Amino acid sequence: MKTLIVLSVLSAPAFAGGLVLDASRLAAEDARALKAQVAAARRDAPRTFELVSTFAQQADLLDRTKRGGRVAAMGRTFKQMGPEALWPMLELLALTHGDVAQTEGGRRSLAVGLLEAVGELRDERAAPVLRAALDVDVSPLVTRAAAYAYGDLQTDEVAATLVALSKGPGARARAIREGMGSCRRVAVTQALGEALASAHDVREVVELSRTLGDVGNAWAWQTPSVVTRGEEAAVRRLASVALLESFLSRGGEEQQAASNALLVVDATELPQLIGAARAKADNRQLAALTTLESRLANHPGR
Repeated sequence: MKTLIVLSVLSAPAFAGGLVLDASRLAAEDARALKAQVAAARRDAPRTFELVSTFAQQADLLDRTKRGGRVAAMGRTFKQMGPEALWPMLELLALTHGDVAQTEGGRRSLAVGLLEAVGELRDERAAPVLRAALDVDVSPLVTRAAAYAYGDLQTDEVAATLVALSKGPGARARAIREGMGSCRRVAVTQALGEALASAHDVREVVELSRTLGDVGNAWAWQTPSVVTRGEEAAVRRLASVALLESFLSRGGEEQQAASNALLVVDATELPQLIGAARAKADNRQLAALTTLESRLANHPGR
């Protein structure tokens, strides 16, 4: 059943709806507001709508000629179009996308690129569309991009919603977990830590480690985009504790992913956490901790 839904959303050549969702997924008031704002923006800045549409029409070609990666890198160009591109991008996502992309890969690349660009704008007027996108059965890559874009808003409501939707074993919940690292909040970090502790699939463990690295990213916390400064110490410490536990209990690719994420977070308490772990570590863990300490000592951020 899910496959049929996915095809109806991302594989139809044209339909009376957006690339990711139909406006009927929105509350009636939000749908009316979106249509009115898009219409007003089209009158005020028609050239921006033309630019967005022209680039969107290259989605099939860009996806077909991409080198590596699962989607073509379209987000950067949309981001360069600036805040005025918000409404034409939301129109494509939720109102009508016409025939700007004909192939499944092209539509997926376009949807991810649009969501990346909308998220970076951090405009709360996009919240209804981004929230609704999390309820649609689409490609996990699109859901993940929607979670990241929604998480960029970093509000209490966003954090609570992401945590609630990330629970469960389904593919959509997993994609949300892997995409919510942009929401740098304590509640999100706790949920990710719990998910990592209970994960068994290697790829999921690796992705959750990366997401915890993202939520606690030392460099990201220094940028103006983070609006929850008061939670920095707690978020980075919680992320480090969860990652270190995973590092000690796992090996191979999973342990390497935890090690990499620990260096990204680079919490002030990490040397102390490692010291405490040494007191009860076995020989295998002691060797791993020694390697981690060496990496930390040579970390360019220190």
